[in-house]
Amino acid sequence: MKYFSVLIFAIITCLLVPVSSVFAAPIPGNILIDSYYGIIETPDTPYSVTYSNLISAGKTDVDGNDSTTNNISSTYWYYVKVSNTPTTITSIRYYASQAVTLAFYDGTSNTRLFTYTIAANDPSYHSINVPNVKIVATHVNTSGTLREWYVSNVVQIPSVPLGLSAAPSNAQIDLSWTNVTGATGYNVKRSTTAGGPYTTVASNVAGSPYTDTTVTNGTTYYYVISAVNNAGEGASSNEASAKPTAPVVPAPDAPINLIAVAGNAQVNLTWPTVTGATGYNIKRSTTPSGPYTTVANNVYGSPYTDTAVTNGITYYYVVTALDASGESGNSNEASATPMGTSRIILTTTMTNGDTFEYNLSQTELTTFLAWFDAKAAGTGPAKYSFTNQHLKGSFLARKNSLIFDKILKFNYDEYSISGSGTPTEVAEVTAGTALSITLTDGKVEEFILSAADYNAFVAWHDAKSAGTGPARYTFENPLKKGPFLARHEVVIFDKISSYDSEDFN
Repeated sequence: MKYFSVLIFAIITCLLVPVSSVFAAPIPGNILIDSYYGIIETPDTPYSVTYSNLISAGKTDVDGNDSTTNNISSTYWYYVKVSNTPTTITSIRYYASQAVTLAFYDGTSNTRLFTYTIAANDPSYHSINVPNVKIVATHVNTSGTLREWYVSNVVQIPSVPLGLSAAPSNAQIDLSWTNVTGATGYNVKRSTTAGGPYTTVASNVAGSPYTDTTVTNGTTYYYVISAVNNAGEGASSNEASAKPTAPVVPAPDAPINLIAVAGNAQVNLTWPTVTGATGYNIKRSTTPSGPYTTVANNVYGSPYTDTAVTNGITYYYVVTALDASGESGNSNEASATPMGTSRIILTTTMTNGDTFEYNLSQTELTTFLAWFDAKAAGTGPAKYSFTNQHLKGSFLARKNSLIFDKILKFNYDEYSISGSGTPTEVAEVTAGTALSITLTDGKVEEFILSAADYNAFVAWHDAKSAGTGPARYTFENPLKKGPFLARHEVVIFDKISSYDSEDFN
């Protein structure tokens, strides 16, 4: 006979097993059978076939060897009598190049009890539960080749799960695989070494996907999966590995507009708060542009006073912002030279054109700047009073007050009372930007800036335009120092009408 009859023992088995034998529990690769098999072209009439041992000659493929194949035709239904007495079929397999339909009959009243379809090229065992079966038939829609098939009343351990993959994320690994037919659960096994040994980290998982949250970021984990059912545990899947990592959070923005004001054996630093920063590092050098040494770690915020300085030495500072992701880049550089005893000349220009000068201590200047910044942020009194700035005459005390909204701009210049210390002029800018700022009163303030200083001003103006940052911007040493140790010119955001810039070299 040219075509393959289904579901039969190897020829040697057919010769050794009598028709009246009571079948034993089968093993994979063997079919539950009492030596009756045949083919027929009409479905649902299995008893119309004359079962014959002749069709087994050279056609058996029920040998437990997936590498051997036989042709099978779509012309016929292939039948096999699996038992002389009714039995319950619990496990089937049909590994072929084409899909197959299996039909189960009671063998007495010629009644079809159940049908089941297995896809092409499916090597797995399928768990079913069909009682009172005597005859099984198979049929393919297209002719092809058969590797192996199997019908049993014994539940088989499930096949190997295929396609295991592992996808890492923050403190977890997501596992996915192709679920196995007949499996009731899966064991998840893990190792930190490729190839194992593995430890079971989850038992009887319902199916794919599964998320392992008992992992540590930065460690590579190796996984295998095995399927389980009532018959036991199948072999392990392919190995898949992954390394969970914490998400990359960008570092905070660098602080801008750092200002350094010298005092007696100290330097006072101020800067605007950086959104999201949890602290700041203060760095210092005695050379312009560094290298810098960190002199204070994780400072809460501005202001900060550096008291570990020596009078007469110029110090150059930068500040960095900190958060959970790390450290920002450096702020602009600000410098100051502490002197024995110095004071400040504060010059304020009002919106009506009047100017007022005040001779202040470093502490008084710091207090004035703190008031100005607080009021700009919407808190504090509308006026600031200076005490005894002019001759008292016959008065016990005199006060001079400034109204916040009427301040157009202000300058403050530091000088030494004792005359100690020799001011060092700022190096002339030979390549940079000429900045012209038009104030709301129509007056124009001009500054010759380096590219870095100009970029810092633009960054401040853009940030303030967006609603963040301080209300004032300070240009350090914009004029020749003359008798002063340091000079500062301050512009106020709300009092700037426009600005123009021209690059030169």
